[in-house]
Amino acid sequence: MVACGGGTLTLSEYGEQGEQLVIDVSQRVDALDAALESEDQTLGSVRAYWDQRVEARRDFSEGLEALEPPEEAAELHAVVVDIFNRLTLAEESLADRVTSLETASGPAEWWATPEGRVARAVDEEVTQICVVAQGAFDETVDREAVAEVPWMPPEMKEVVRVAFGCSDETVK
Repeated sequence: MVACGGGTLTLSEYGEQGEQLVIDVSQRVDALDAALESEDQTLGSVRAYWDQRVEARRDFSEGLEALEPPEEAAELHAVVVDIFNRLTLAEESLADRVTSLETASGPAEWWATPEGRVARAVDEEVTQICVVAQGAFDETVDREAVAEVPWMPPEMKEVVRVAFGCSDETVK
């Protein structure tokens, strides 16, 4: 029923679906980066790379927006959606810049552009909010101590285990 729009997700369901979105976009971008590194960069391959990378970002942002967070995660969810929408827009601007060049260039040149610097700055915000979100979910582990208390409402006993992978490069 929840999956069909019949209600909000539990915190665990929300965490699991958010984690899957992170895994999916990370795998897509990692695969694109690996393919880019393994081939000669032509105007066509650079355009294809950016088309697919921006598509991955849009899919991720749309997936996030489609999640209906539980009340306790609504404020954080809104911040996360905003940051990822800004990252998508920043990478779209960077893609426009890179794909409009008349000669093929590589990642070092891309990230050195004004658009690349903006995208990197937003990416730093992504890493920061990832750490905050991971911490919020990690705090639920303390609830295990009250899991067997019969009078506690279920939402106060819910433990959520997710791994967003908030290391140095959460989003590449």
